[in-house]
Amino acid sequence: MTVRSPTPRPPADATNYLGGVGDVLQGRPVSPTLDRSHLGELGGVALFADDRQIQRVAYRVVPGDVPSYTVQVTIL
Repeated sequence: MTVRSPTPRPPADATNYLGGVGDVLQGRPVSPTLDRSHLGELGGVALFADDRQIQRVAYRVVPGDVPSYTVQVTIL
Protein backbone atom coordinates (compact mmCIF):
# COMPACT_ATOMS: atom_id res chain seq x y z
CA MET A 1 0.00 0.00 0.00
CA THR A 2 1.26 3.44 -0.91
CA VAL A 3 -0.32 6.37 0.90
CA ARG A 4 0.11 9.84 -0.56
CA SER A 5 -0.08 12.78 1.81
CA PRO A 6 0.63 16.52 1.52
CA THR A 7 2.06 16.40 5.06
CA PRO A 8 4.74 14.06 6.48
CA ARG A 9 2.03 12.33 8.53
CA PRO A 10 -1.12 11.21 6.68
CA PRO A 11 -4.59 11.82 8.19
CA ALA A 12 -4.80 8.26 9.56
CA ASP A 13 -2.25 5.75 10.81
CA ALA A 14 -1.02 2.62 9.03
CA THR A 15 -3.23 0.21 10.97
CA ASN A 16 -6.37 2.18 10.07
CA TYR A 17 -5.54 2.13 6.35
CA LEU A 18 -4.44 -1.50 6.27
CA GLY A 19 -7.33 -2.74 8.40
CA GLY A 20 -9.86 -0.89 6.29
CA VAL A 21 -8.48 -2.28 3.04
CA GLY A 22 -8.41 -5.79 4.51
CA ASP A 23 -12.04 -5.45 5.61
CA VAL A 24 -13.21 -4.26 2.20
CA LEU A 25 -11.34 -6.91 0.18
CA GLN A 26 -12.50 -9.95 2.13
CA GLY A 27 -15.53 -11.92 1.02
CA ARG A 28 -17.38 -12.12 4.31
CA PRO A 29 -19.19 -9.14 5.81
CA VAL A 30 -17.23 -7.52 8.63
CA SER A 31 -19.82 -5.08 9.86
CA PRO A 32 -23.33 -4.18 8.73
CA THR A 33 -22.30 -0.52 9.02
CA LEU A 34 -19.31 -0.80 6.66
CA ASP A 35 -20.14 1.64 3.84
CA ARG A 36 -18.75 0.48 0.51
CA SER A 37 -20.85 2.81 -1.66
CA HIS A 38 -17.85 4.98 -2.60
CA LEU A 39 -16.29 1.92 -4.26
CA GLY A 40 -19.04 1.61 -6.89
CA GLU A 41 -19.00 -1.79 -8.61
CA LEU A 42 -15.75 -2.69 -6.84
CA GLY A 43 -17.67 -2.79 -3.55
CA GLY A 44 -18.92 -6.25 -4.54
CA VAL A 45 -15.47 -7.65 -5.35
CA ALA A 46 -13.75 -9.97 -2.88
CA LEU A 47 -10.12 -11.04 -3.19
CA PHE A 48 -10.09 -13.54 -0.34
CA ALA A 49 -12.48 -15.30 2.02
CA ASP A 50 -10.88 -13.98 5.19
CA ASP A 51 -8.20 -11.35 5.74
CA ARG A 52 -6.27 -13.92 7.79
CA GLN A 53 -5.10 -15.13 4.38
CA ILE A 54 -2.90 -12.03 4.04
CA GLN A 55 0.70 -13.15 4.49
CA ARG A 56 2.78 -10.10 3.67
CA VAL A 57 2.13 -6.36 3.92
CA ALA A 58 4.18 -3.40 2.73
CA TYR A 59 3.19 0.15 3.67
CA ARG A 60 4.81 3.43 2.77
CA VAL A 61 3.96 7.13 2.80
CA VAL A 62 5.06 9.37 -0.07
CA PRO A 63 4.47 13.08 -0.76
CA GLY A 64 1.29 13.89 -2.65
CA ASP A 65 -0.95 16.88 -3.35
CA VAL A 66 -4.02 15.34 -1.67
CA PRO A 67 -4.45 12.38 0.70
CA SER A 68 -4.97 9.20 -1.34
CA TYR A 69 -3.71 5.65 -1.56
CA THR A 70 -3.14 2.76 -3.94
CA VAL A 71 -3.10 -0.94 -3.17
CA GLN A 72 -1.17 -3.57 -5.10
CA VAL A 73 -2.16 -7.18 -4.59
CA THR A 74 -0.02 -10.09 -5.76
CA ILE A 75 -0.23 -13.85 -5.36
CA LEU A 76 2.72 -15.32 -3.47
